[in-house]
Amino acid sequence: MAEPSYSARDHAAEPGTLEGKLAWLRTHSAERQPDKRLSDWALQHLSLDSRDVAAWCVRAWWGVAAGELVRIYLYDRTLRHEALALISGADWSLVDDAWSRGGTILAAAHLGPPKFGMNALIARFDRPMILTNTNDMPDWLPELGAPLLNPMIASDRPEIMVRTALHLRAGGLLYVAPDGGYSASHIAVNCFNRTWRFSLGIPALARMIDIPSFTVLAVWEGTRIILRIVPIKAPDPGLASEDWHRAWIMEHWNAIAPVIMSSPENLRFLSGKFRREFGT
Repeated sequence: MAEPSYSARDHAAEPGTLEGKLAWLRTHSAERQPDKRLSDWALQHLSLDSRDVAAWCVRAWWGVAAGELVRIYLYDRTLRHEALALISGADWSLVDDAWSRGGTILAAAHLGPPKFGMNALIARFDRPMILTNTNDMPDWLPELGAPLLNPMIASDRPEIMVRTALHLRAGGLLYVAPDGGYSASHIAVNCFNRTWRFSLGIPALARMIDIPSFTVLAVWEGTRIILRIVPIKAPDPGLASEDWHRAWIMEHWNAIAPVIMSSPENLRFLSGKFRREFGT
């Protein structure tokens, strides 16, 4: 039997609400055969038995499809509000308090619906600086008031880091995913039989300027998106710089790892095959 096909772009154009389309995807996902690449990863790296893997794969496929659908809504001016309405129970009070006293770093991760945390931030704060790959974004997004800097171009990185440091010293808010892989200097974390590389520049800024940092994750819980905001405890100031940077990264990692272990719908690093299949 052929696999049921799915196009996020075609589905976005169909009538109905975004929440209704996300619910429909649950049924569509359950009709698919478990993907061997997904099931092998789950059996090898998580505390699952073979009876649990099929349901795990359904959730993983749904998360990728739902994320691509939400991305389309975020980048359509007429539909954007429906995507942002999926946020449930956002509590920015810790960030508000820290930012009222000076520069603040918000460290994201490549988990959950793509670019959602960034767009939630733009909707909530005045002129946050955002470091991200801008190649898949609409030209009008900067009009919403957030400076977007693309660190994917290696020759631009020194200037970007200078601008970022000045922004933070002036009391600005920075949003960046340290696991973006766009820095020649990185710290590796080996877990789940993978090597996760975190850019050294972000903890270096936190240490150099002595400012608070938070892990900010936008992740699926059911058909809603939850913003998890976790303070990154500042390491012991007496540590050598390399040890300080690693301690900061491990604090950030400790907020990420439970999501990887518990919610397959948020595992974007497994999504390449399916994104190609969706034609997005």
